[in-house]
Amino acid sequence: MELIDNNSGYAHALKLKAAAKMKAWNDSVKLVEPFAPVVTTVDKKLFHSDMQRFVENKLRERTKDFESLLSREQLFQFFNFPTHVLREIQSRVKAEPQLTFNNDFTAVNIPDAAIYATTPDELQRLEASKRLIEAVEEIKRYGYTIHAAQLAQSVSFAVTGAGNALQHNTQFIKHSKR
Repeated sequence: MELIDNNSGYAHALKLKAAAKMKAWNDSVKLVEPFAPVVTTVDKKLFHSDMQRFVENKLRERTKDFESLLSREQLFQFFNFPTHVLREIQSRVKAEPQLTFNNDFTAVNIPDAAIYATTPDELQRLEASKRLIEAVEEIKRYGYTIHAAQLAQSVSFAVTGAGNALQHNTQFIKHSKR
């Protein structure tokens, strides 16, 4: 397995989304803290799976004498609990399902955004791409100007070019010739 592209733009976007998801989680815990403390790991897992039900169950524990007489909405109204805010925060916490929380909900797990050559064919295409780029760089050292975009087009975009820089074409390496 060899790295083709670290996919830094996508990785950066994932980090921003993970930070937003963690903030939404912390906001939700702060919101419900006065009504239904989320303390243990079990509490955190239950709260994450269904925030409104978790809060409802905690509020019903506090009102054992008359809890069965109240609907969920009445119970939340009785405690002046802002369900609309919780629903909005819950949608932010549930966003980006590829980003999951660690076991104790103190961080968001960010998947590896890098792209790797893994099969023998992909590794061969990556090696061919490297040799082409190295050969072009060697010719440039002799003072020749090579236009990367034109070269990329002439080799059916086995490499890509921006300005005068060549780089691996992930599509070529992962999927061969179009």
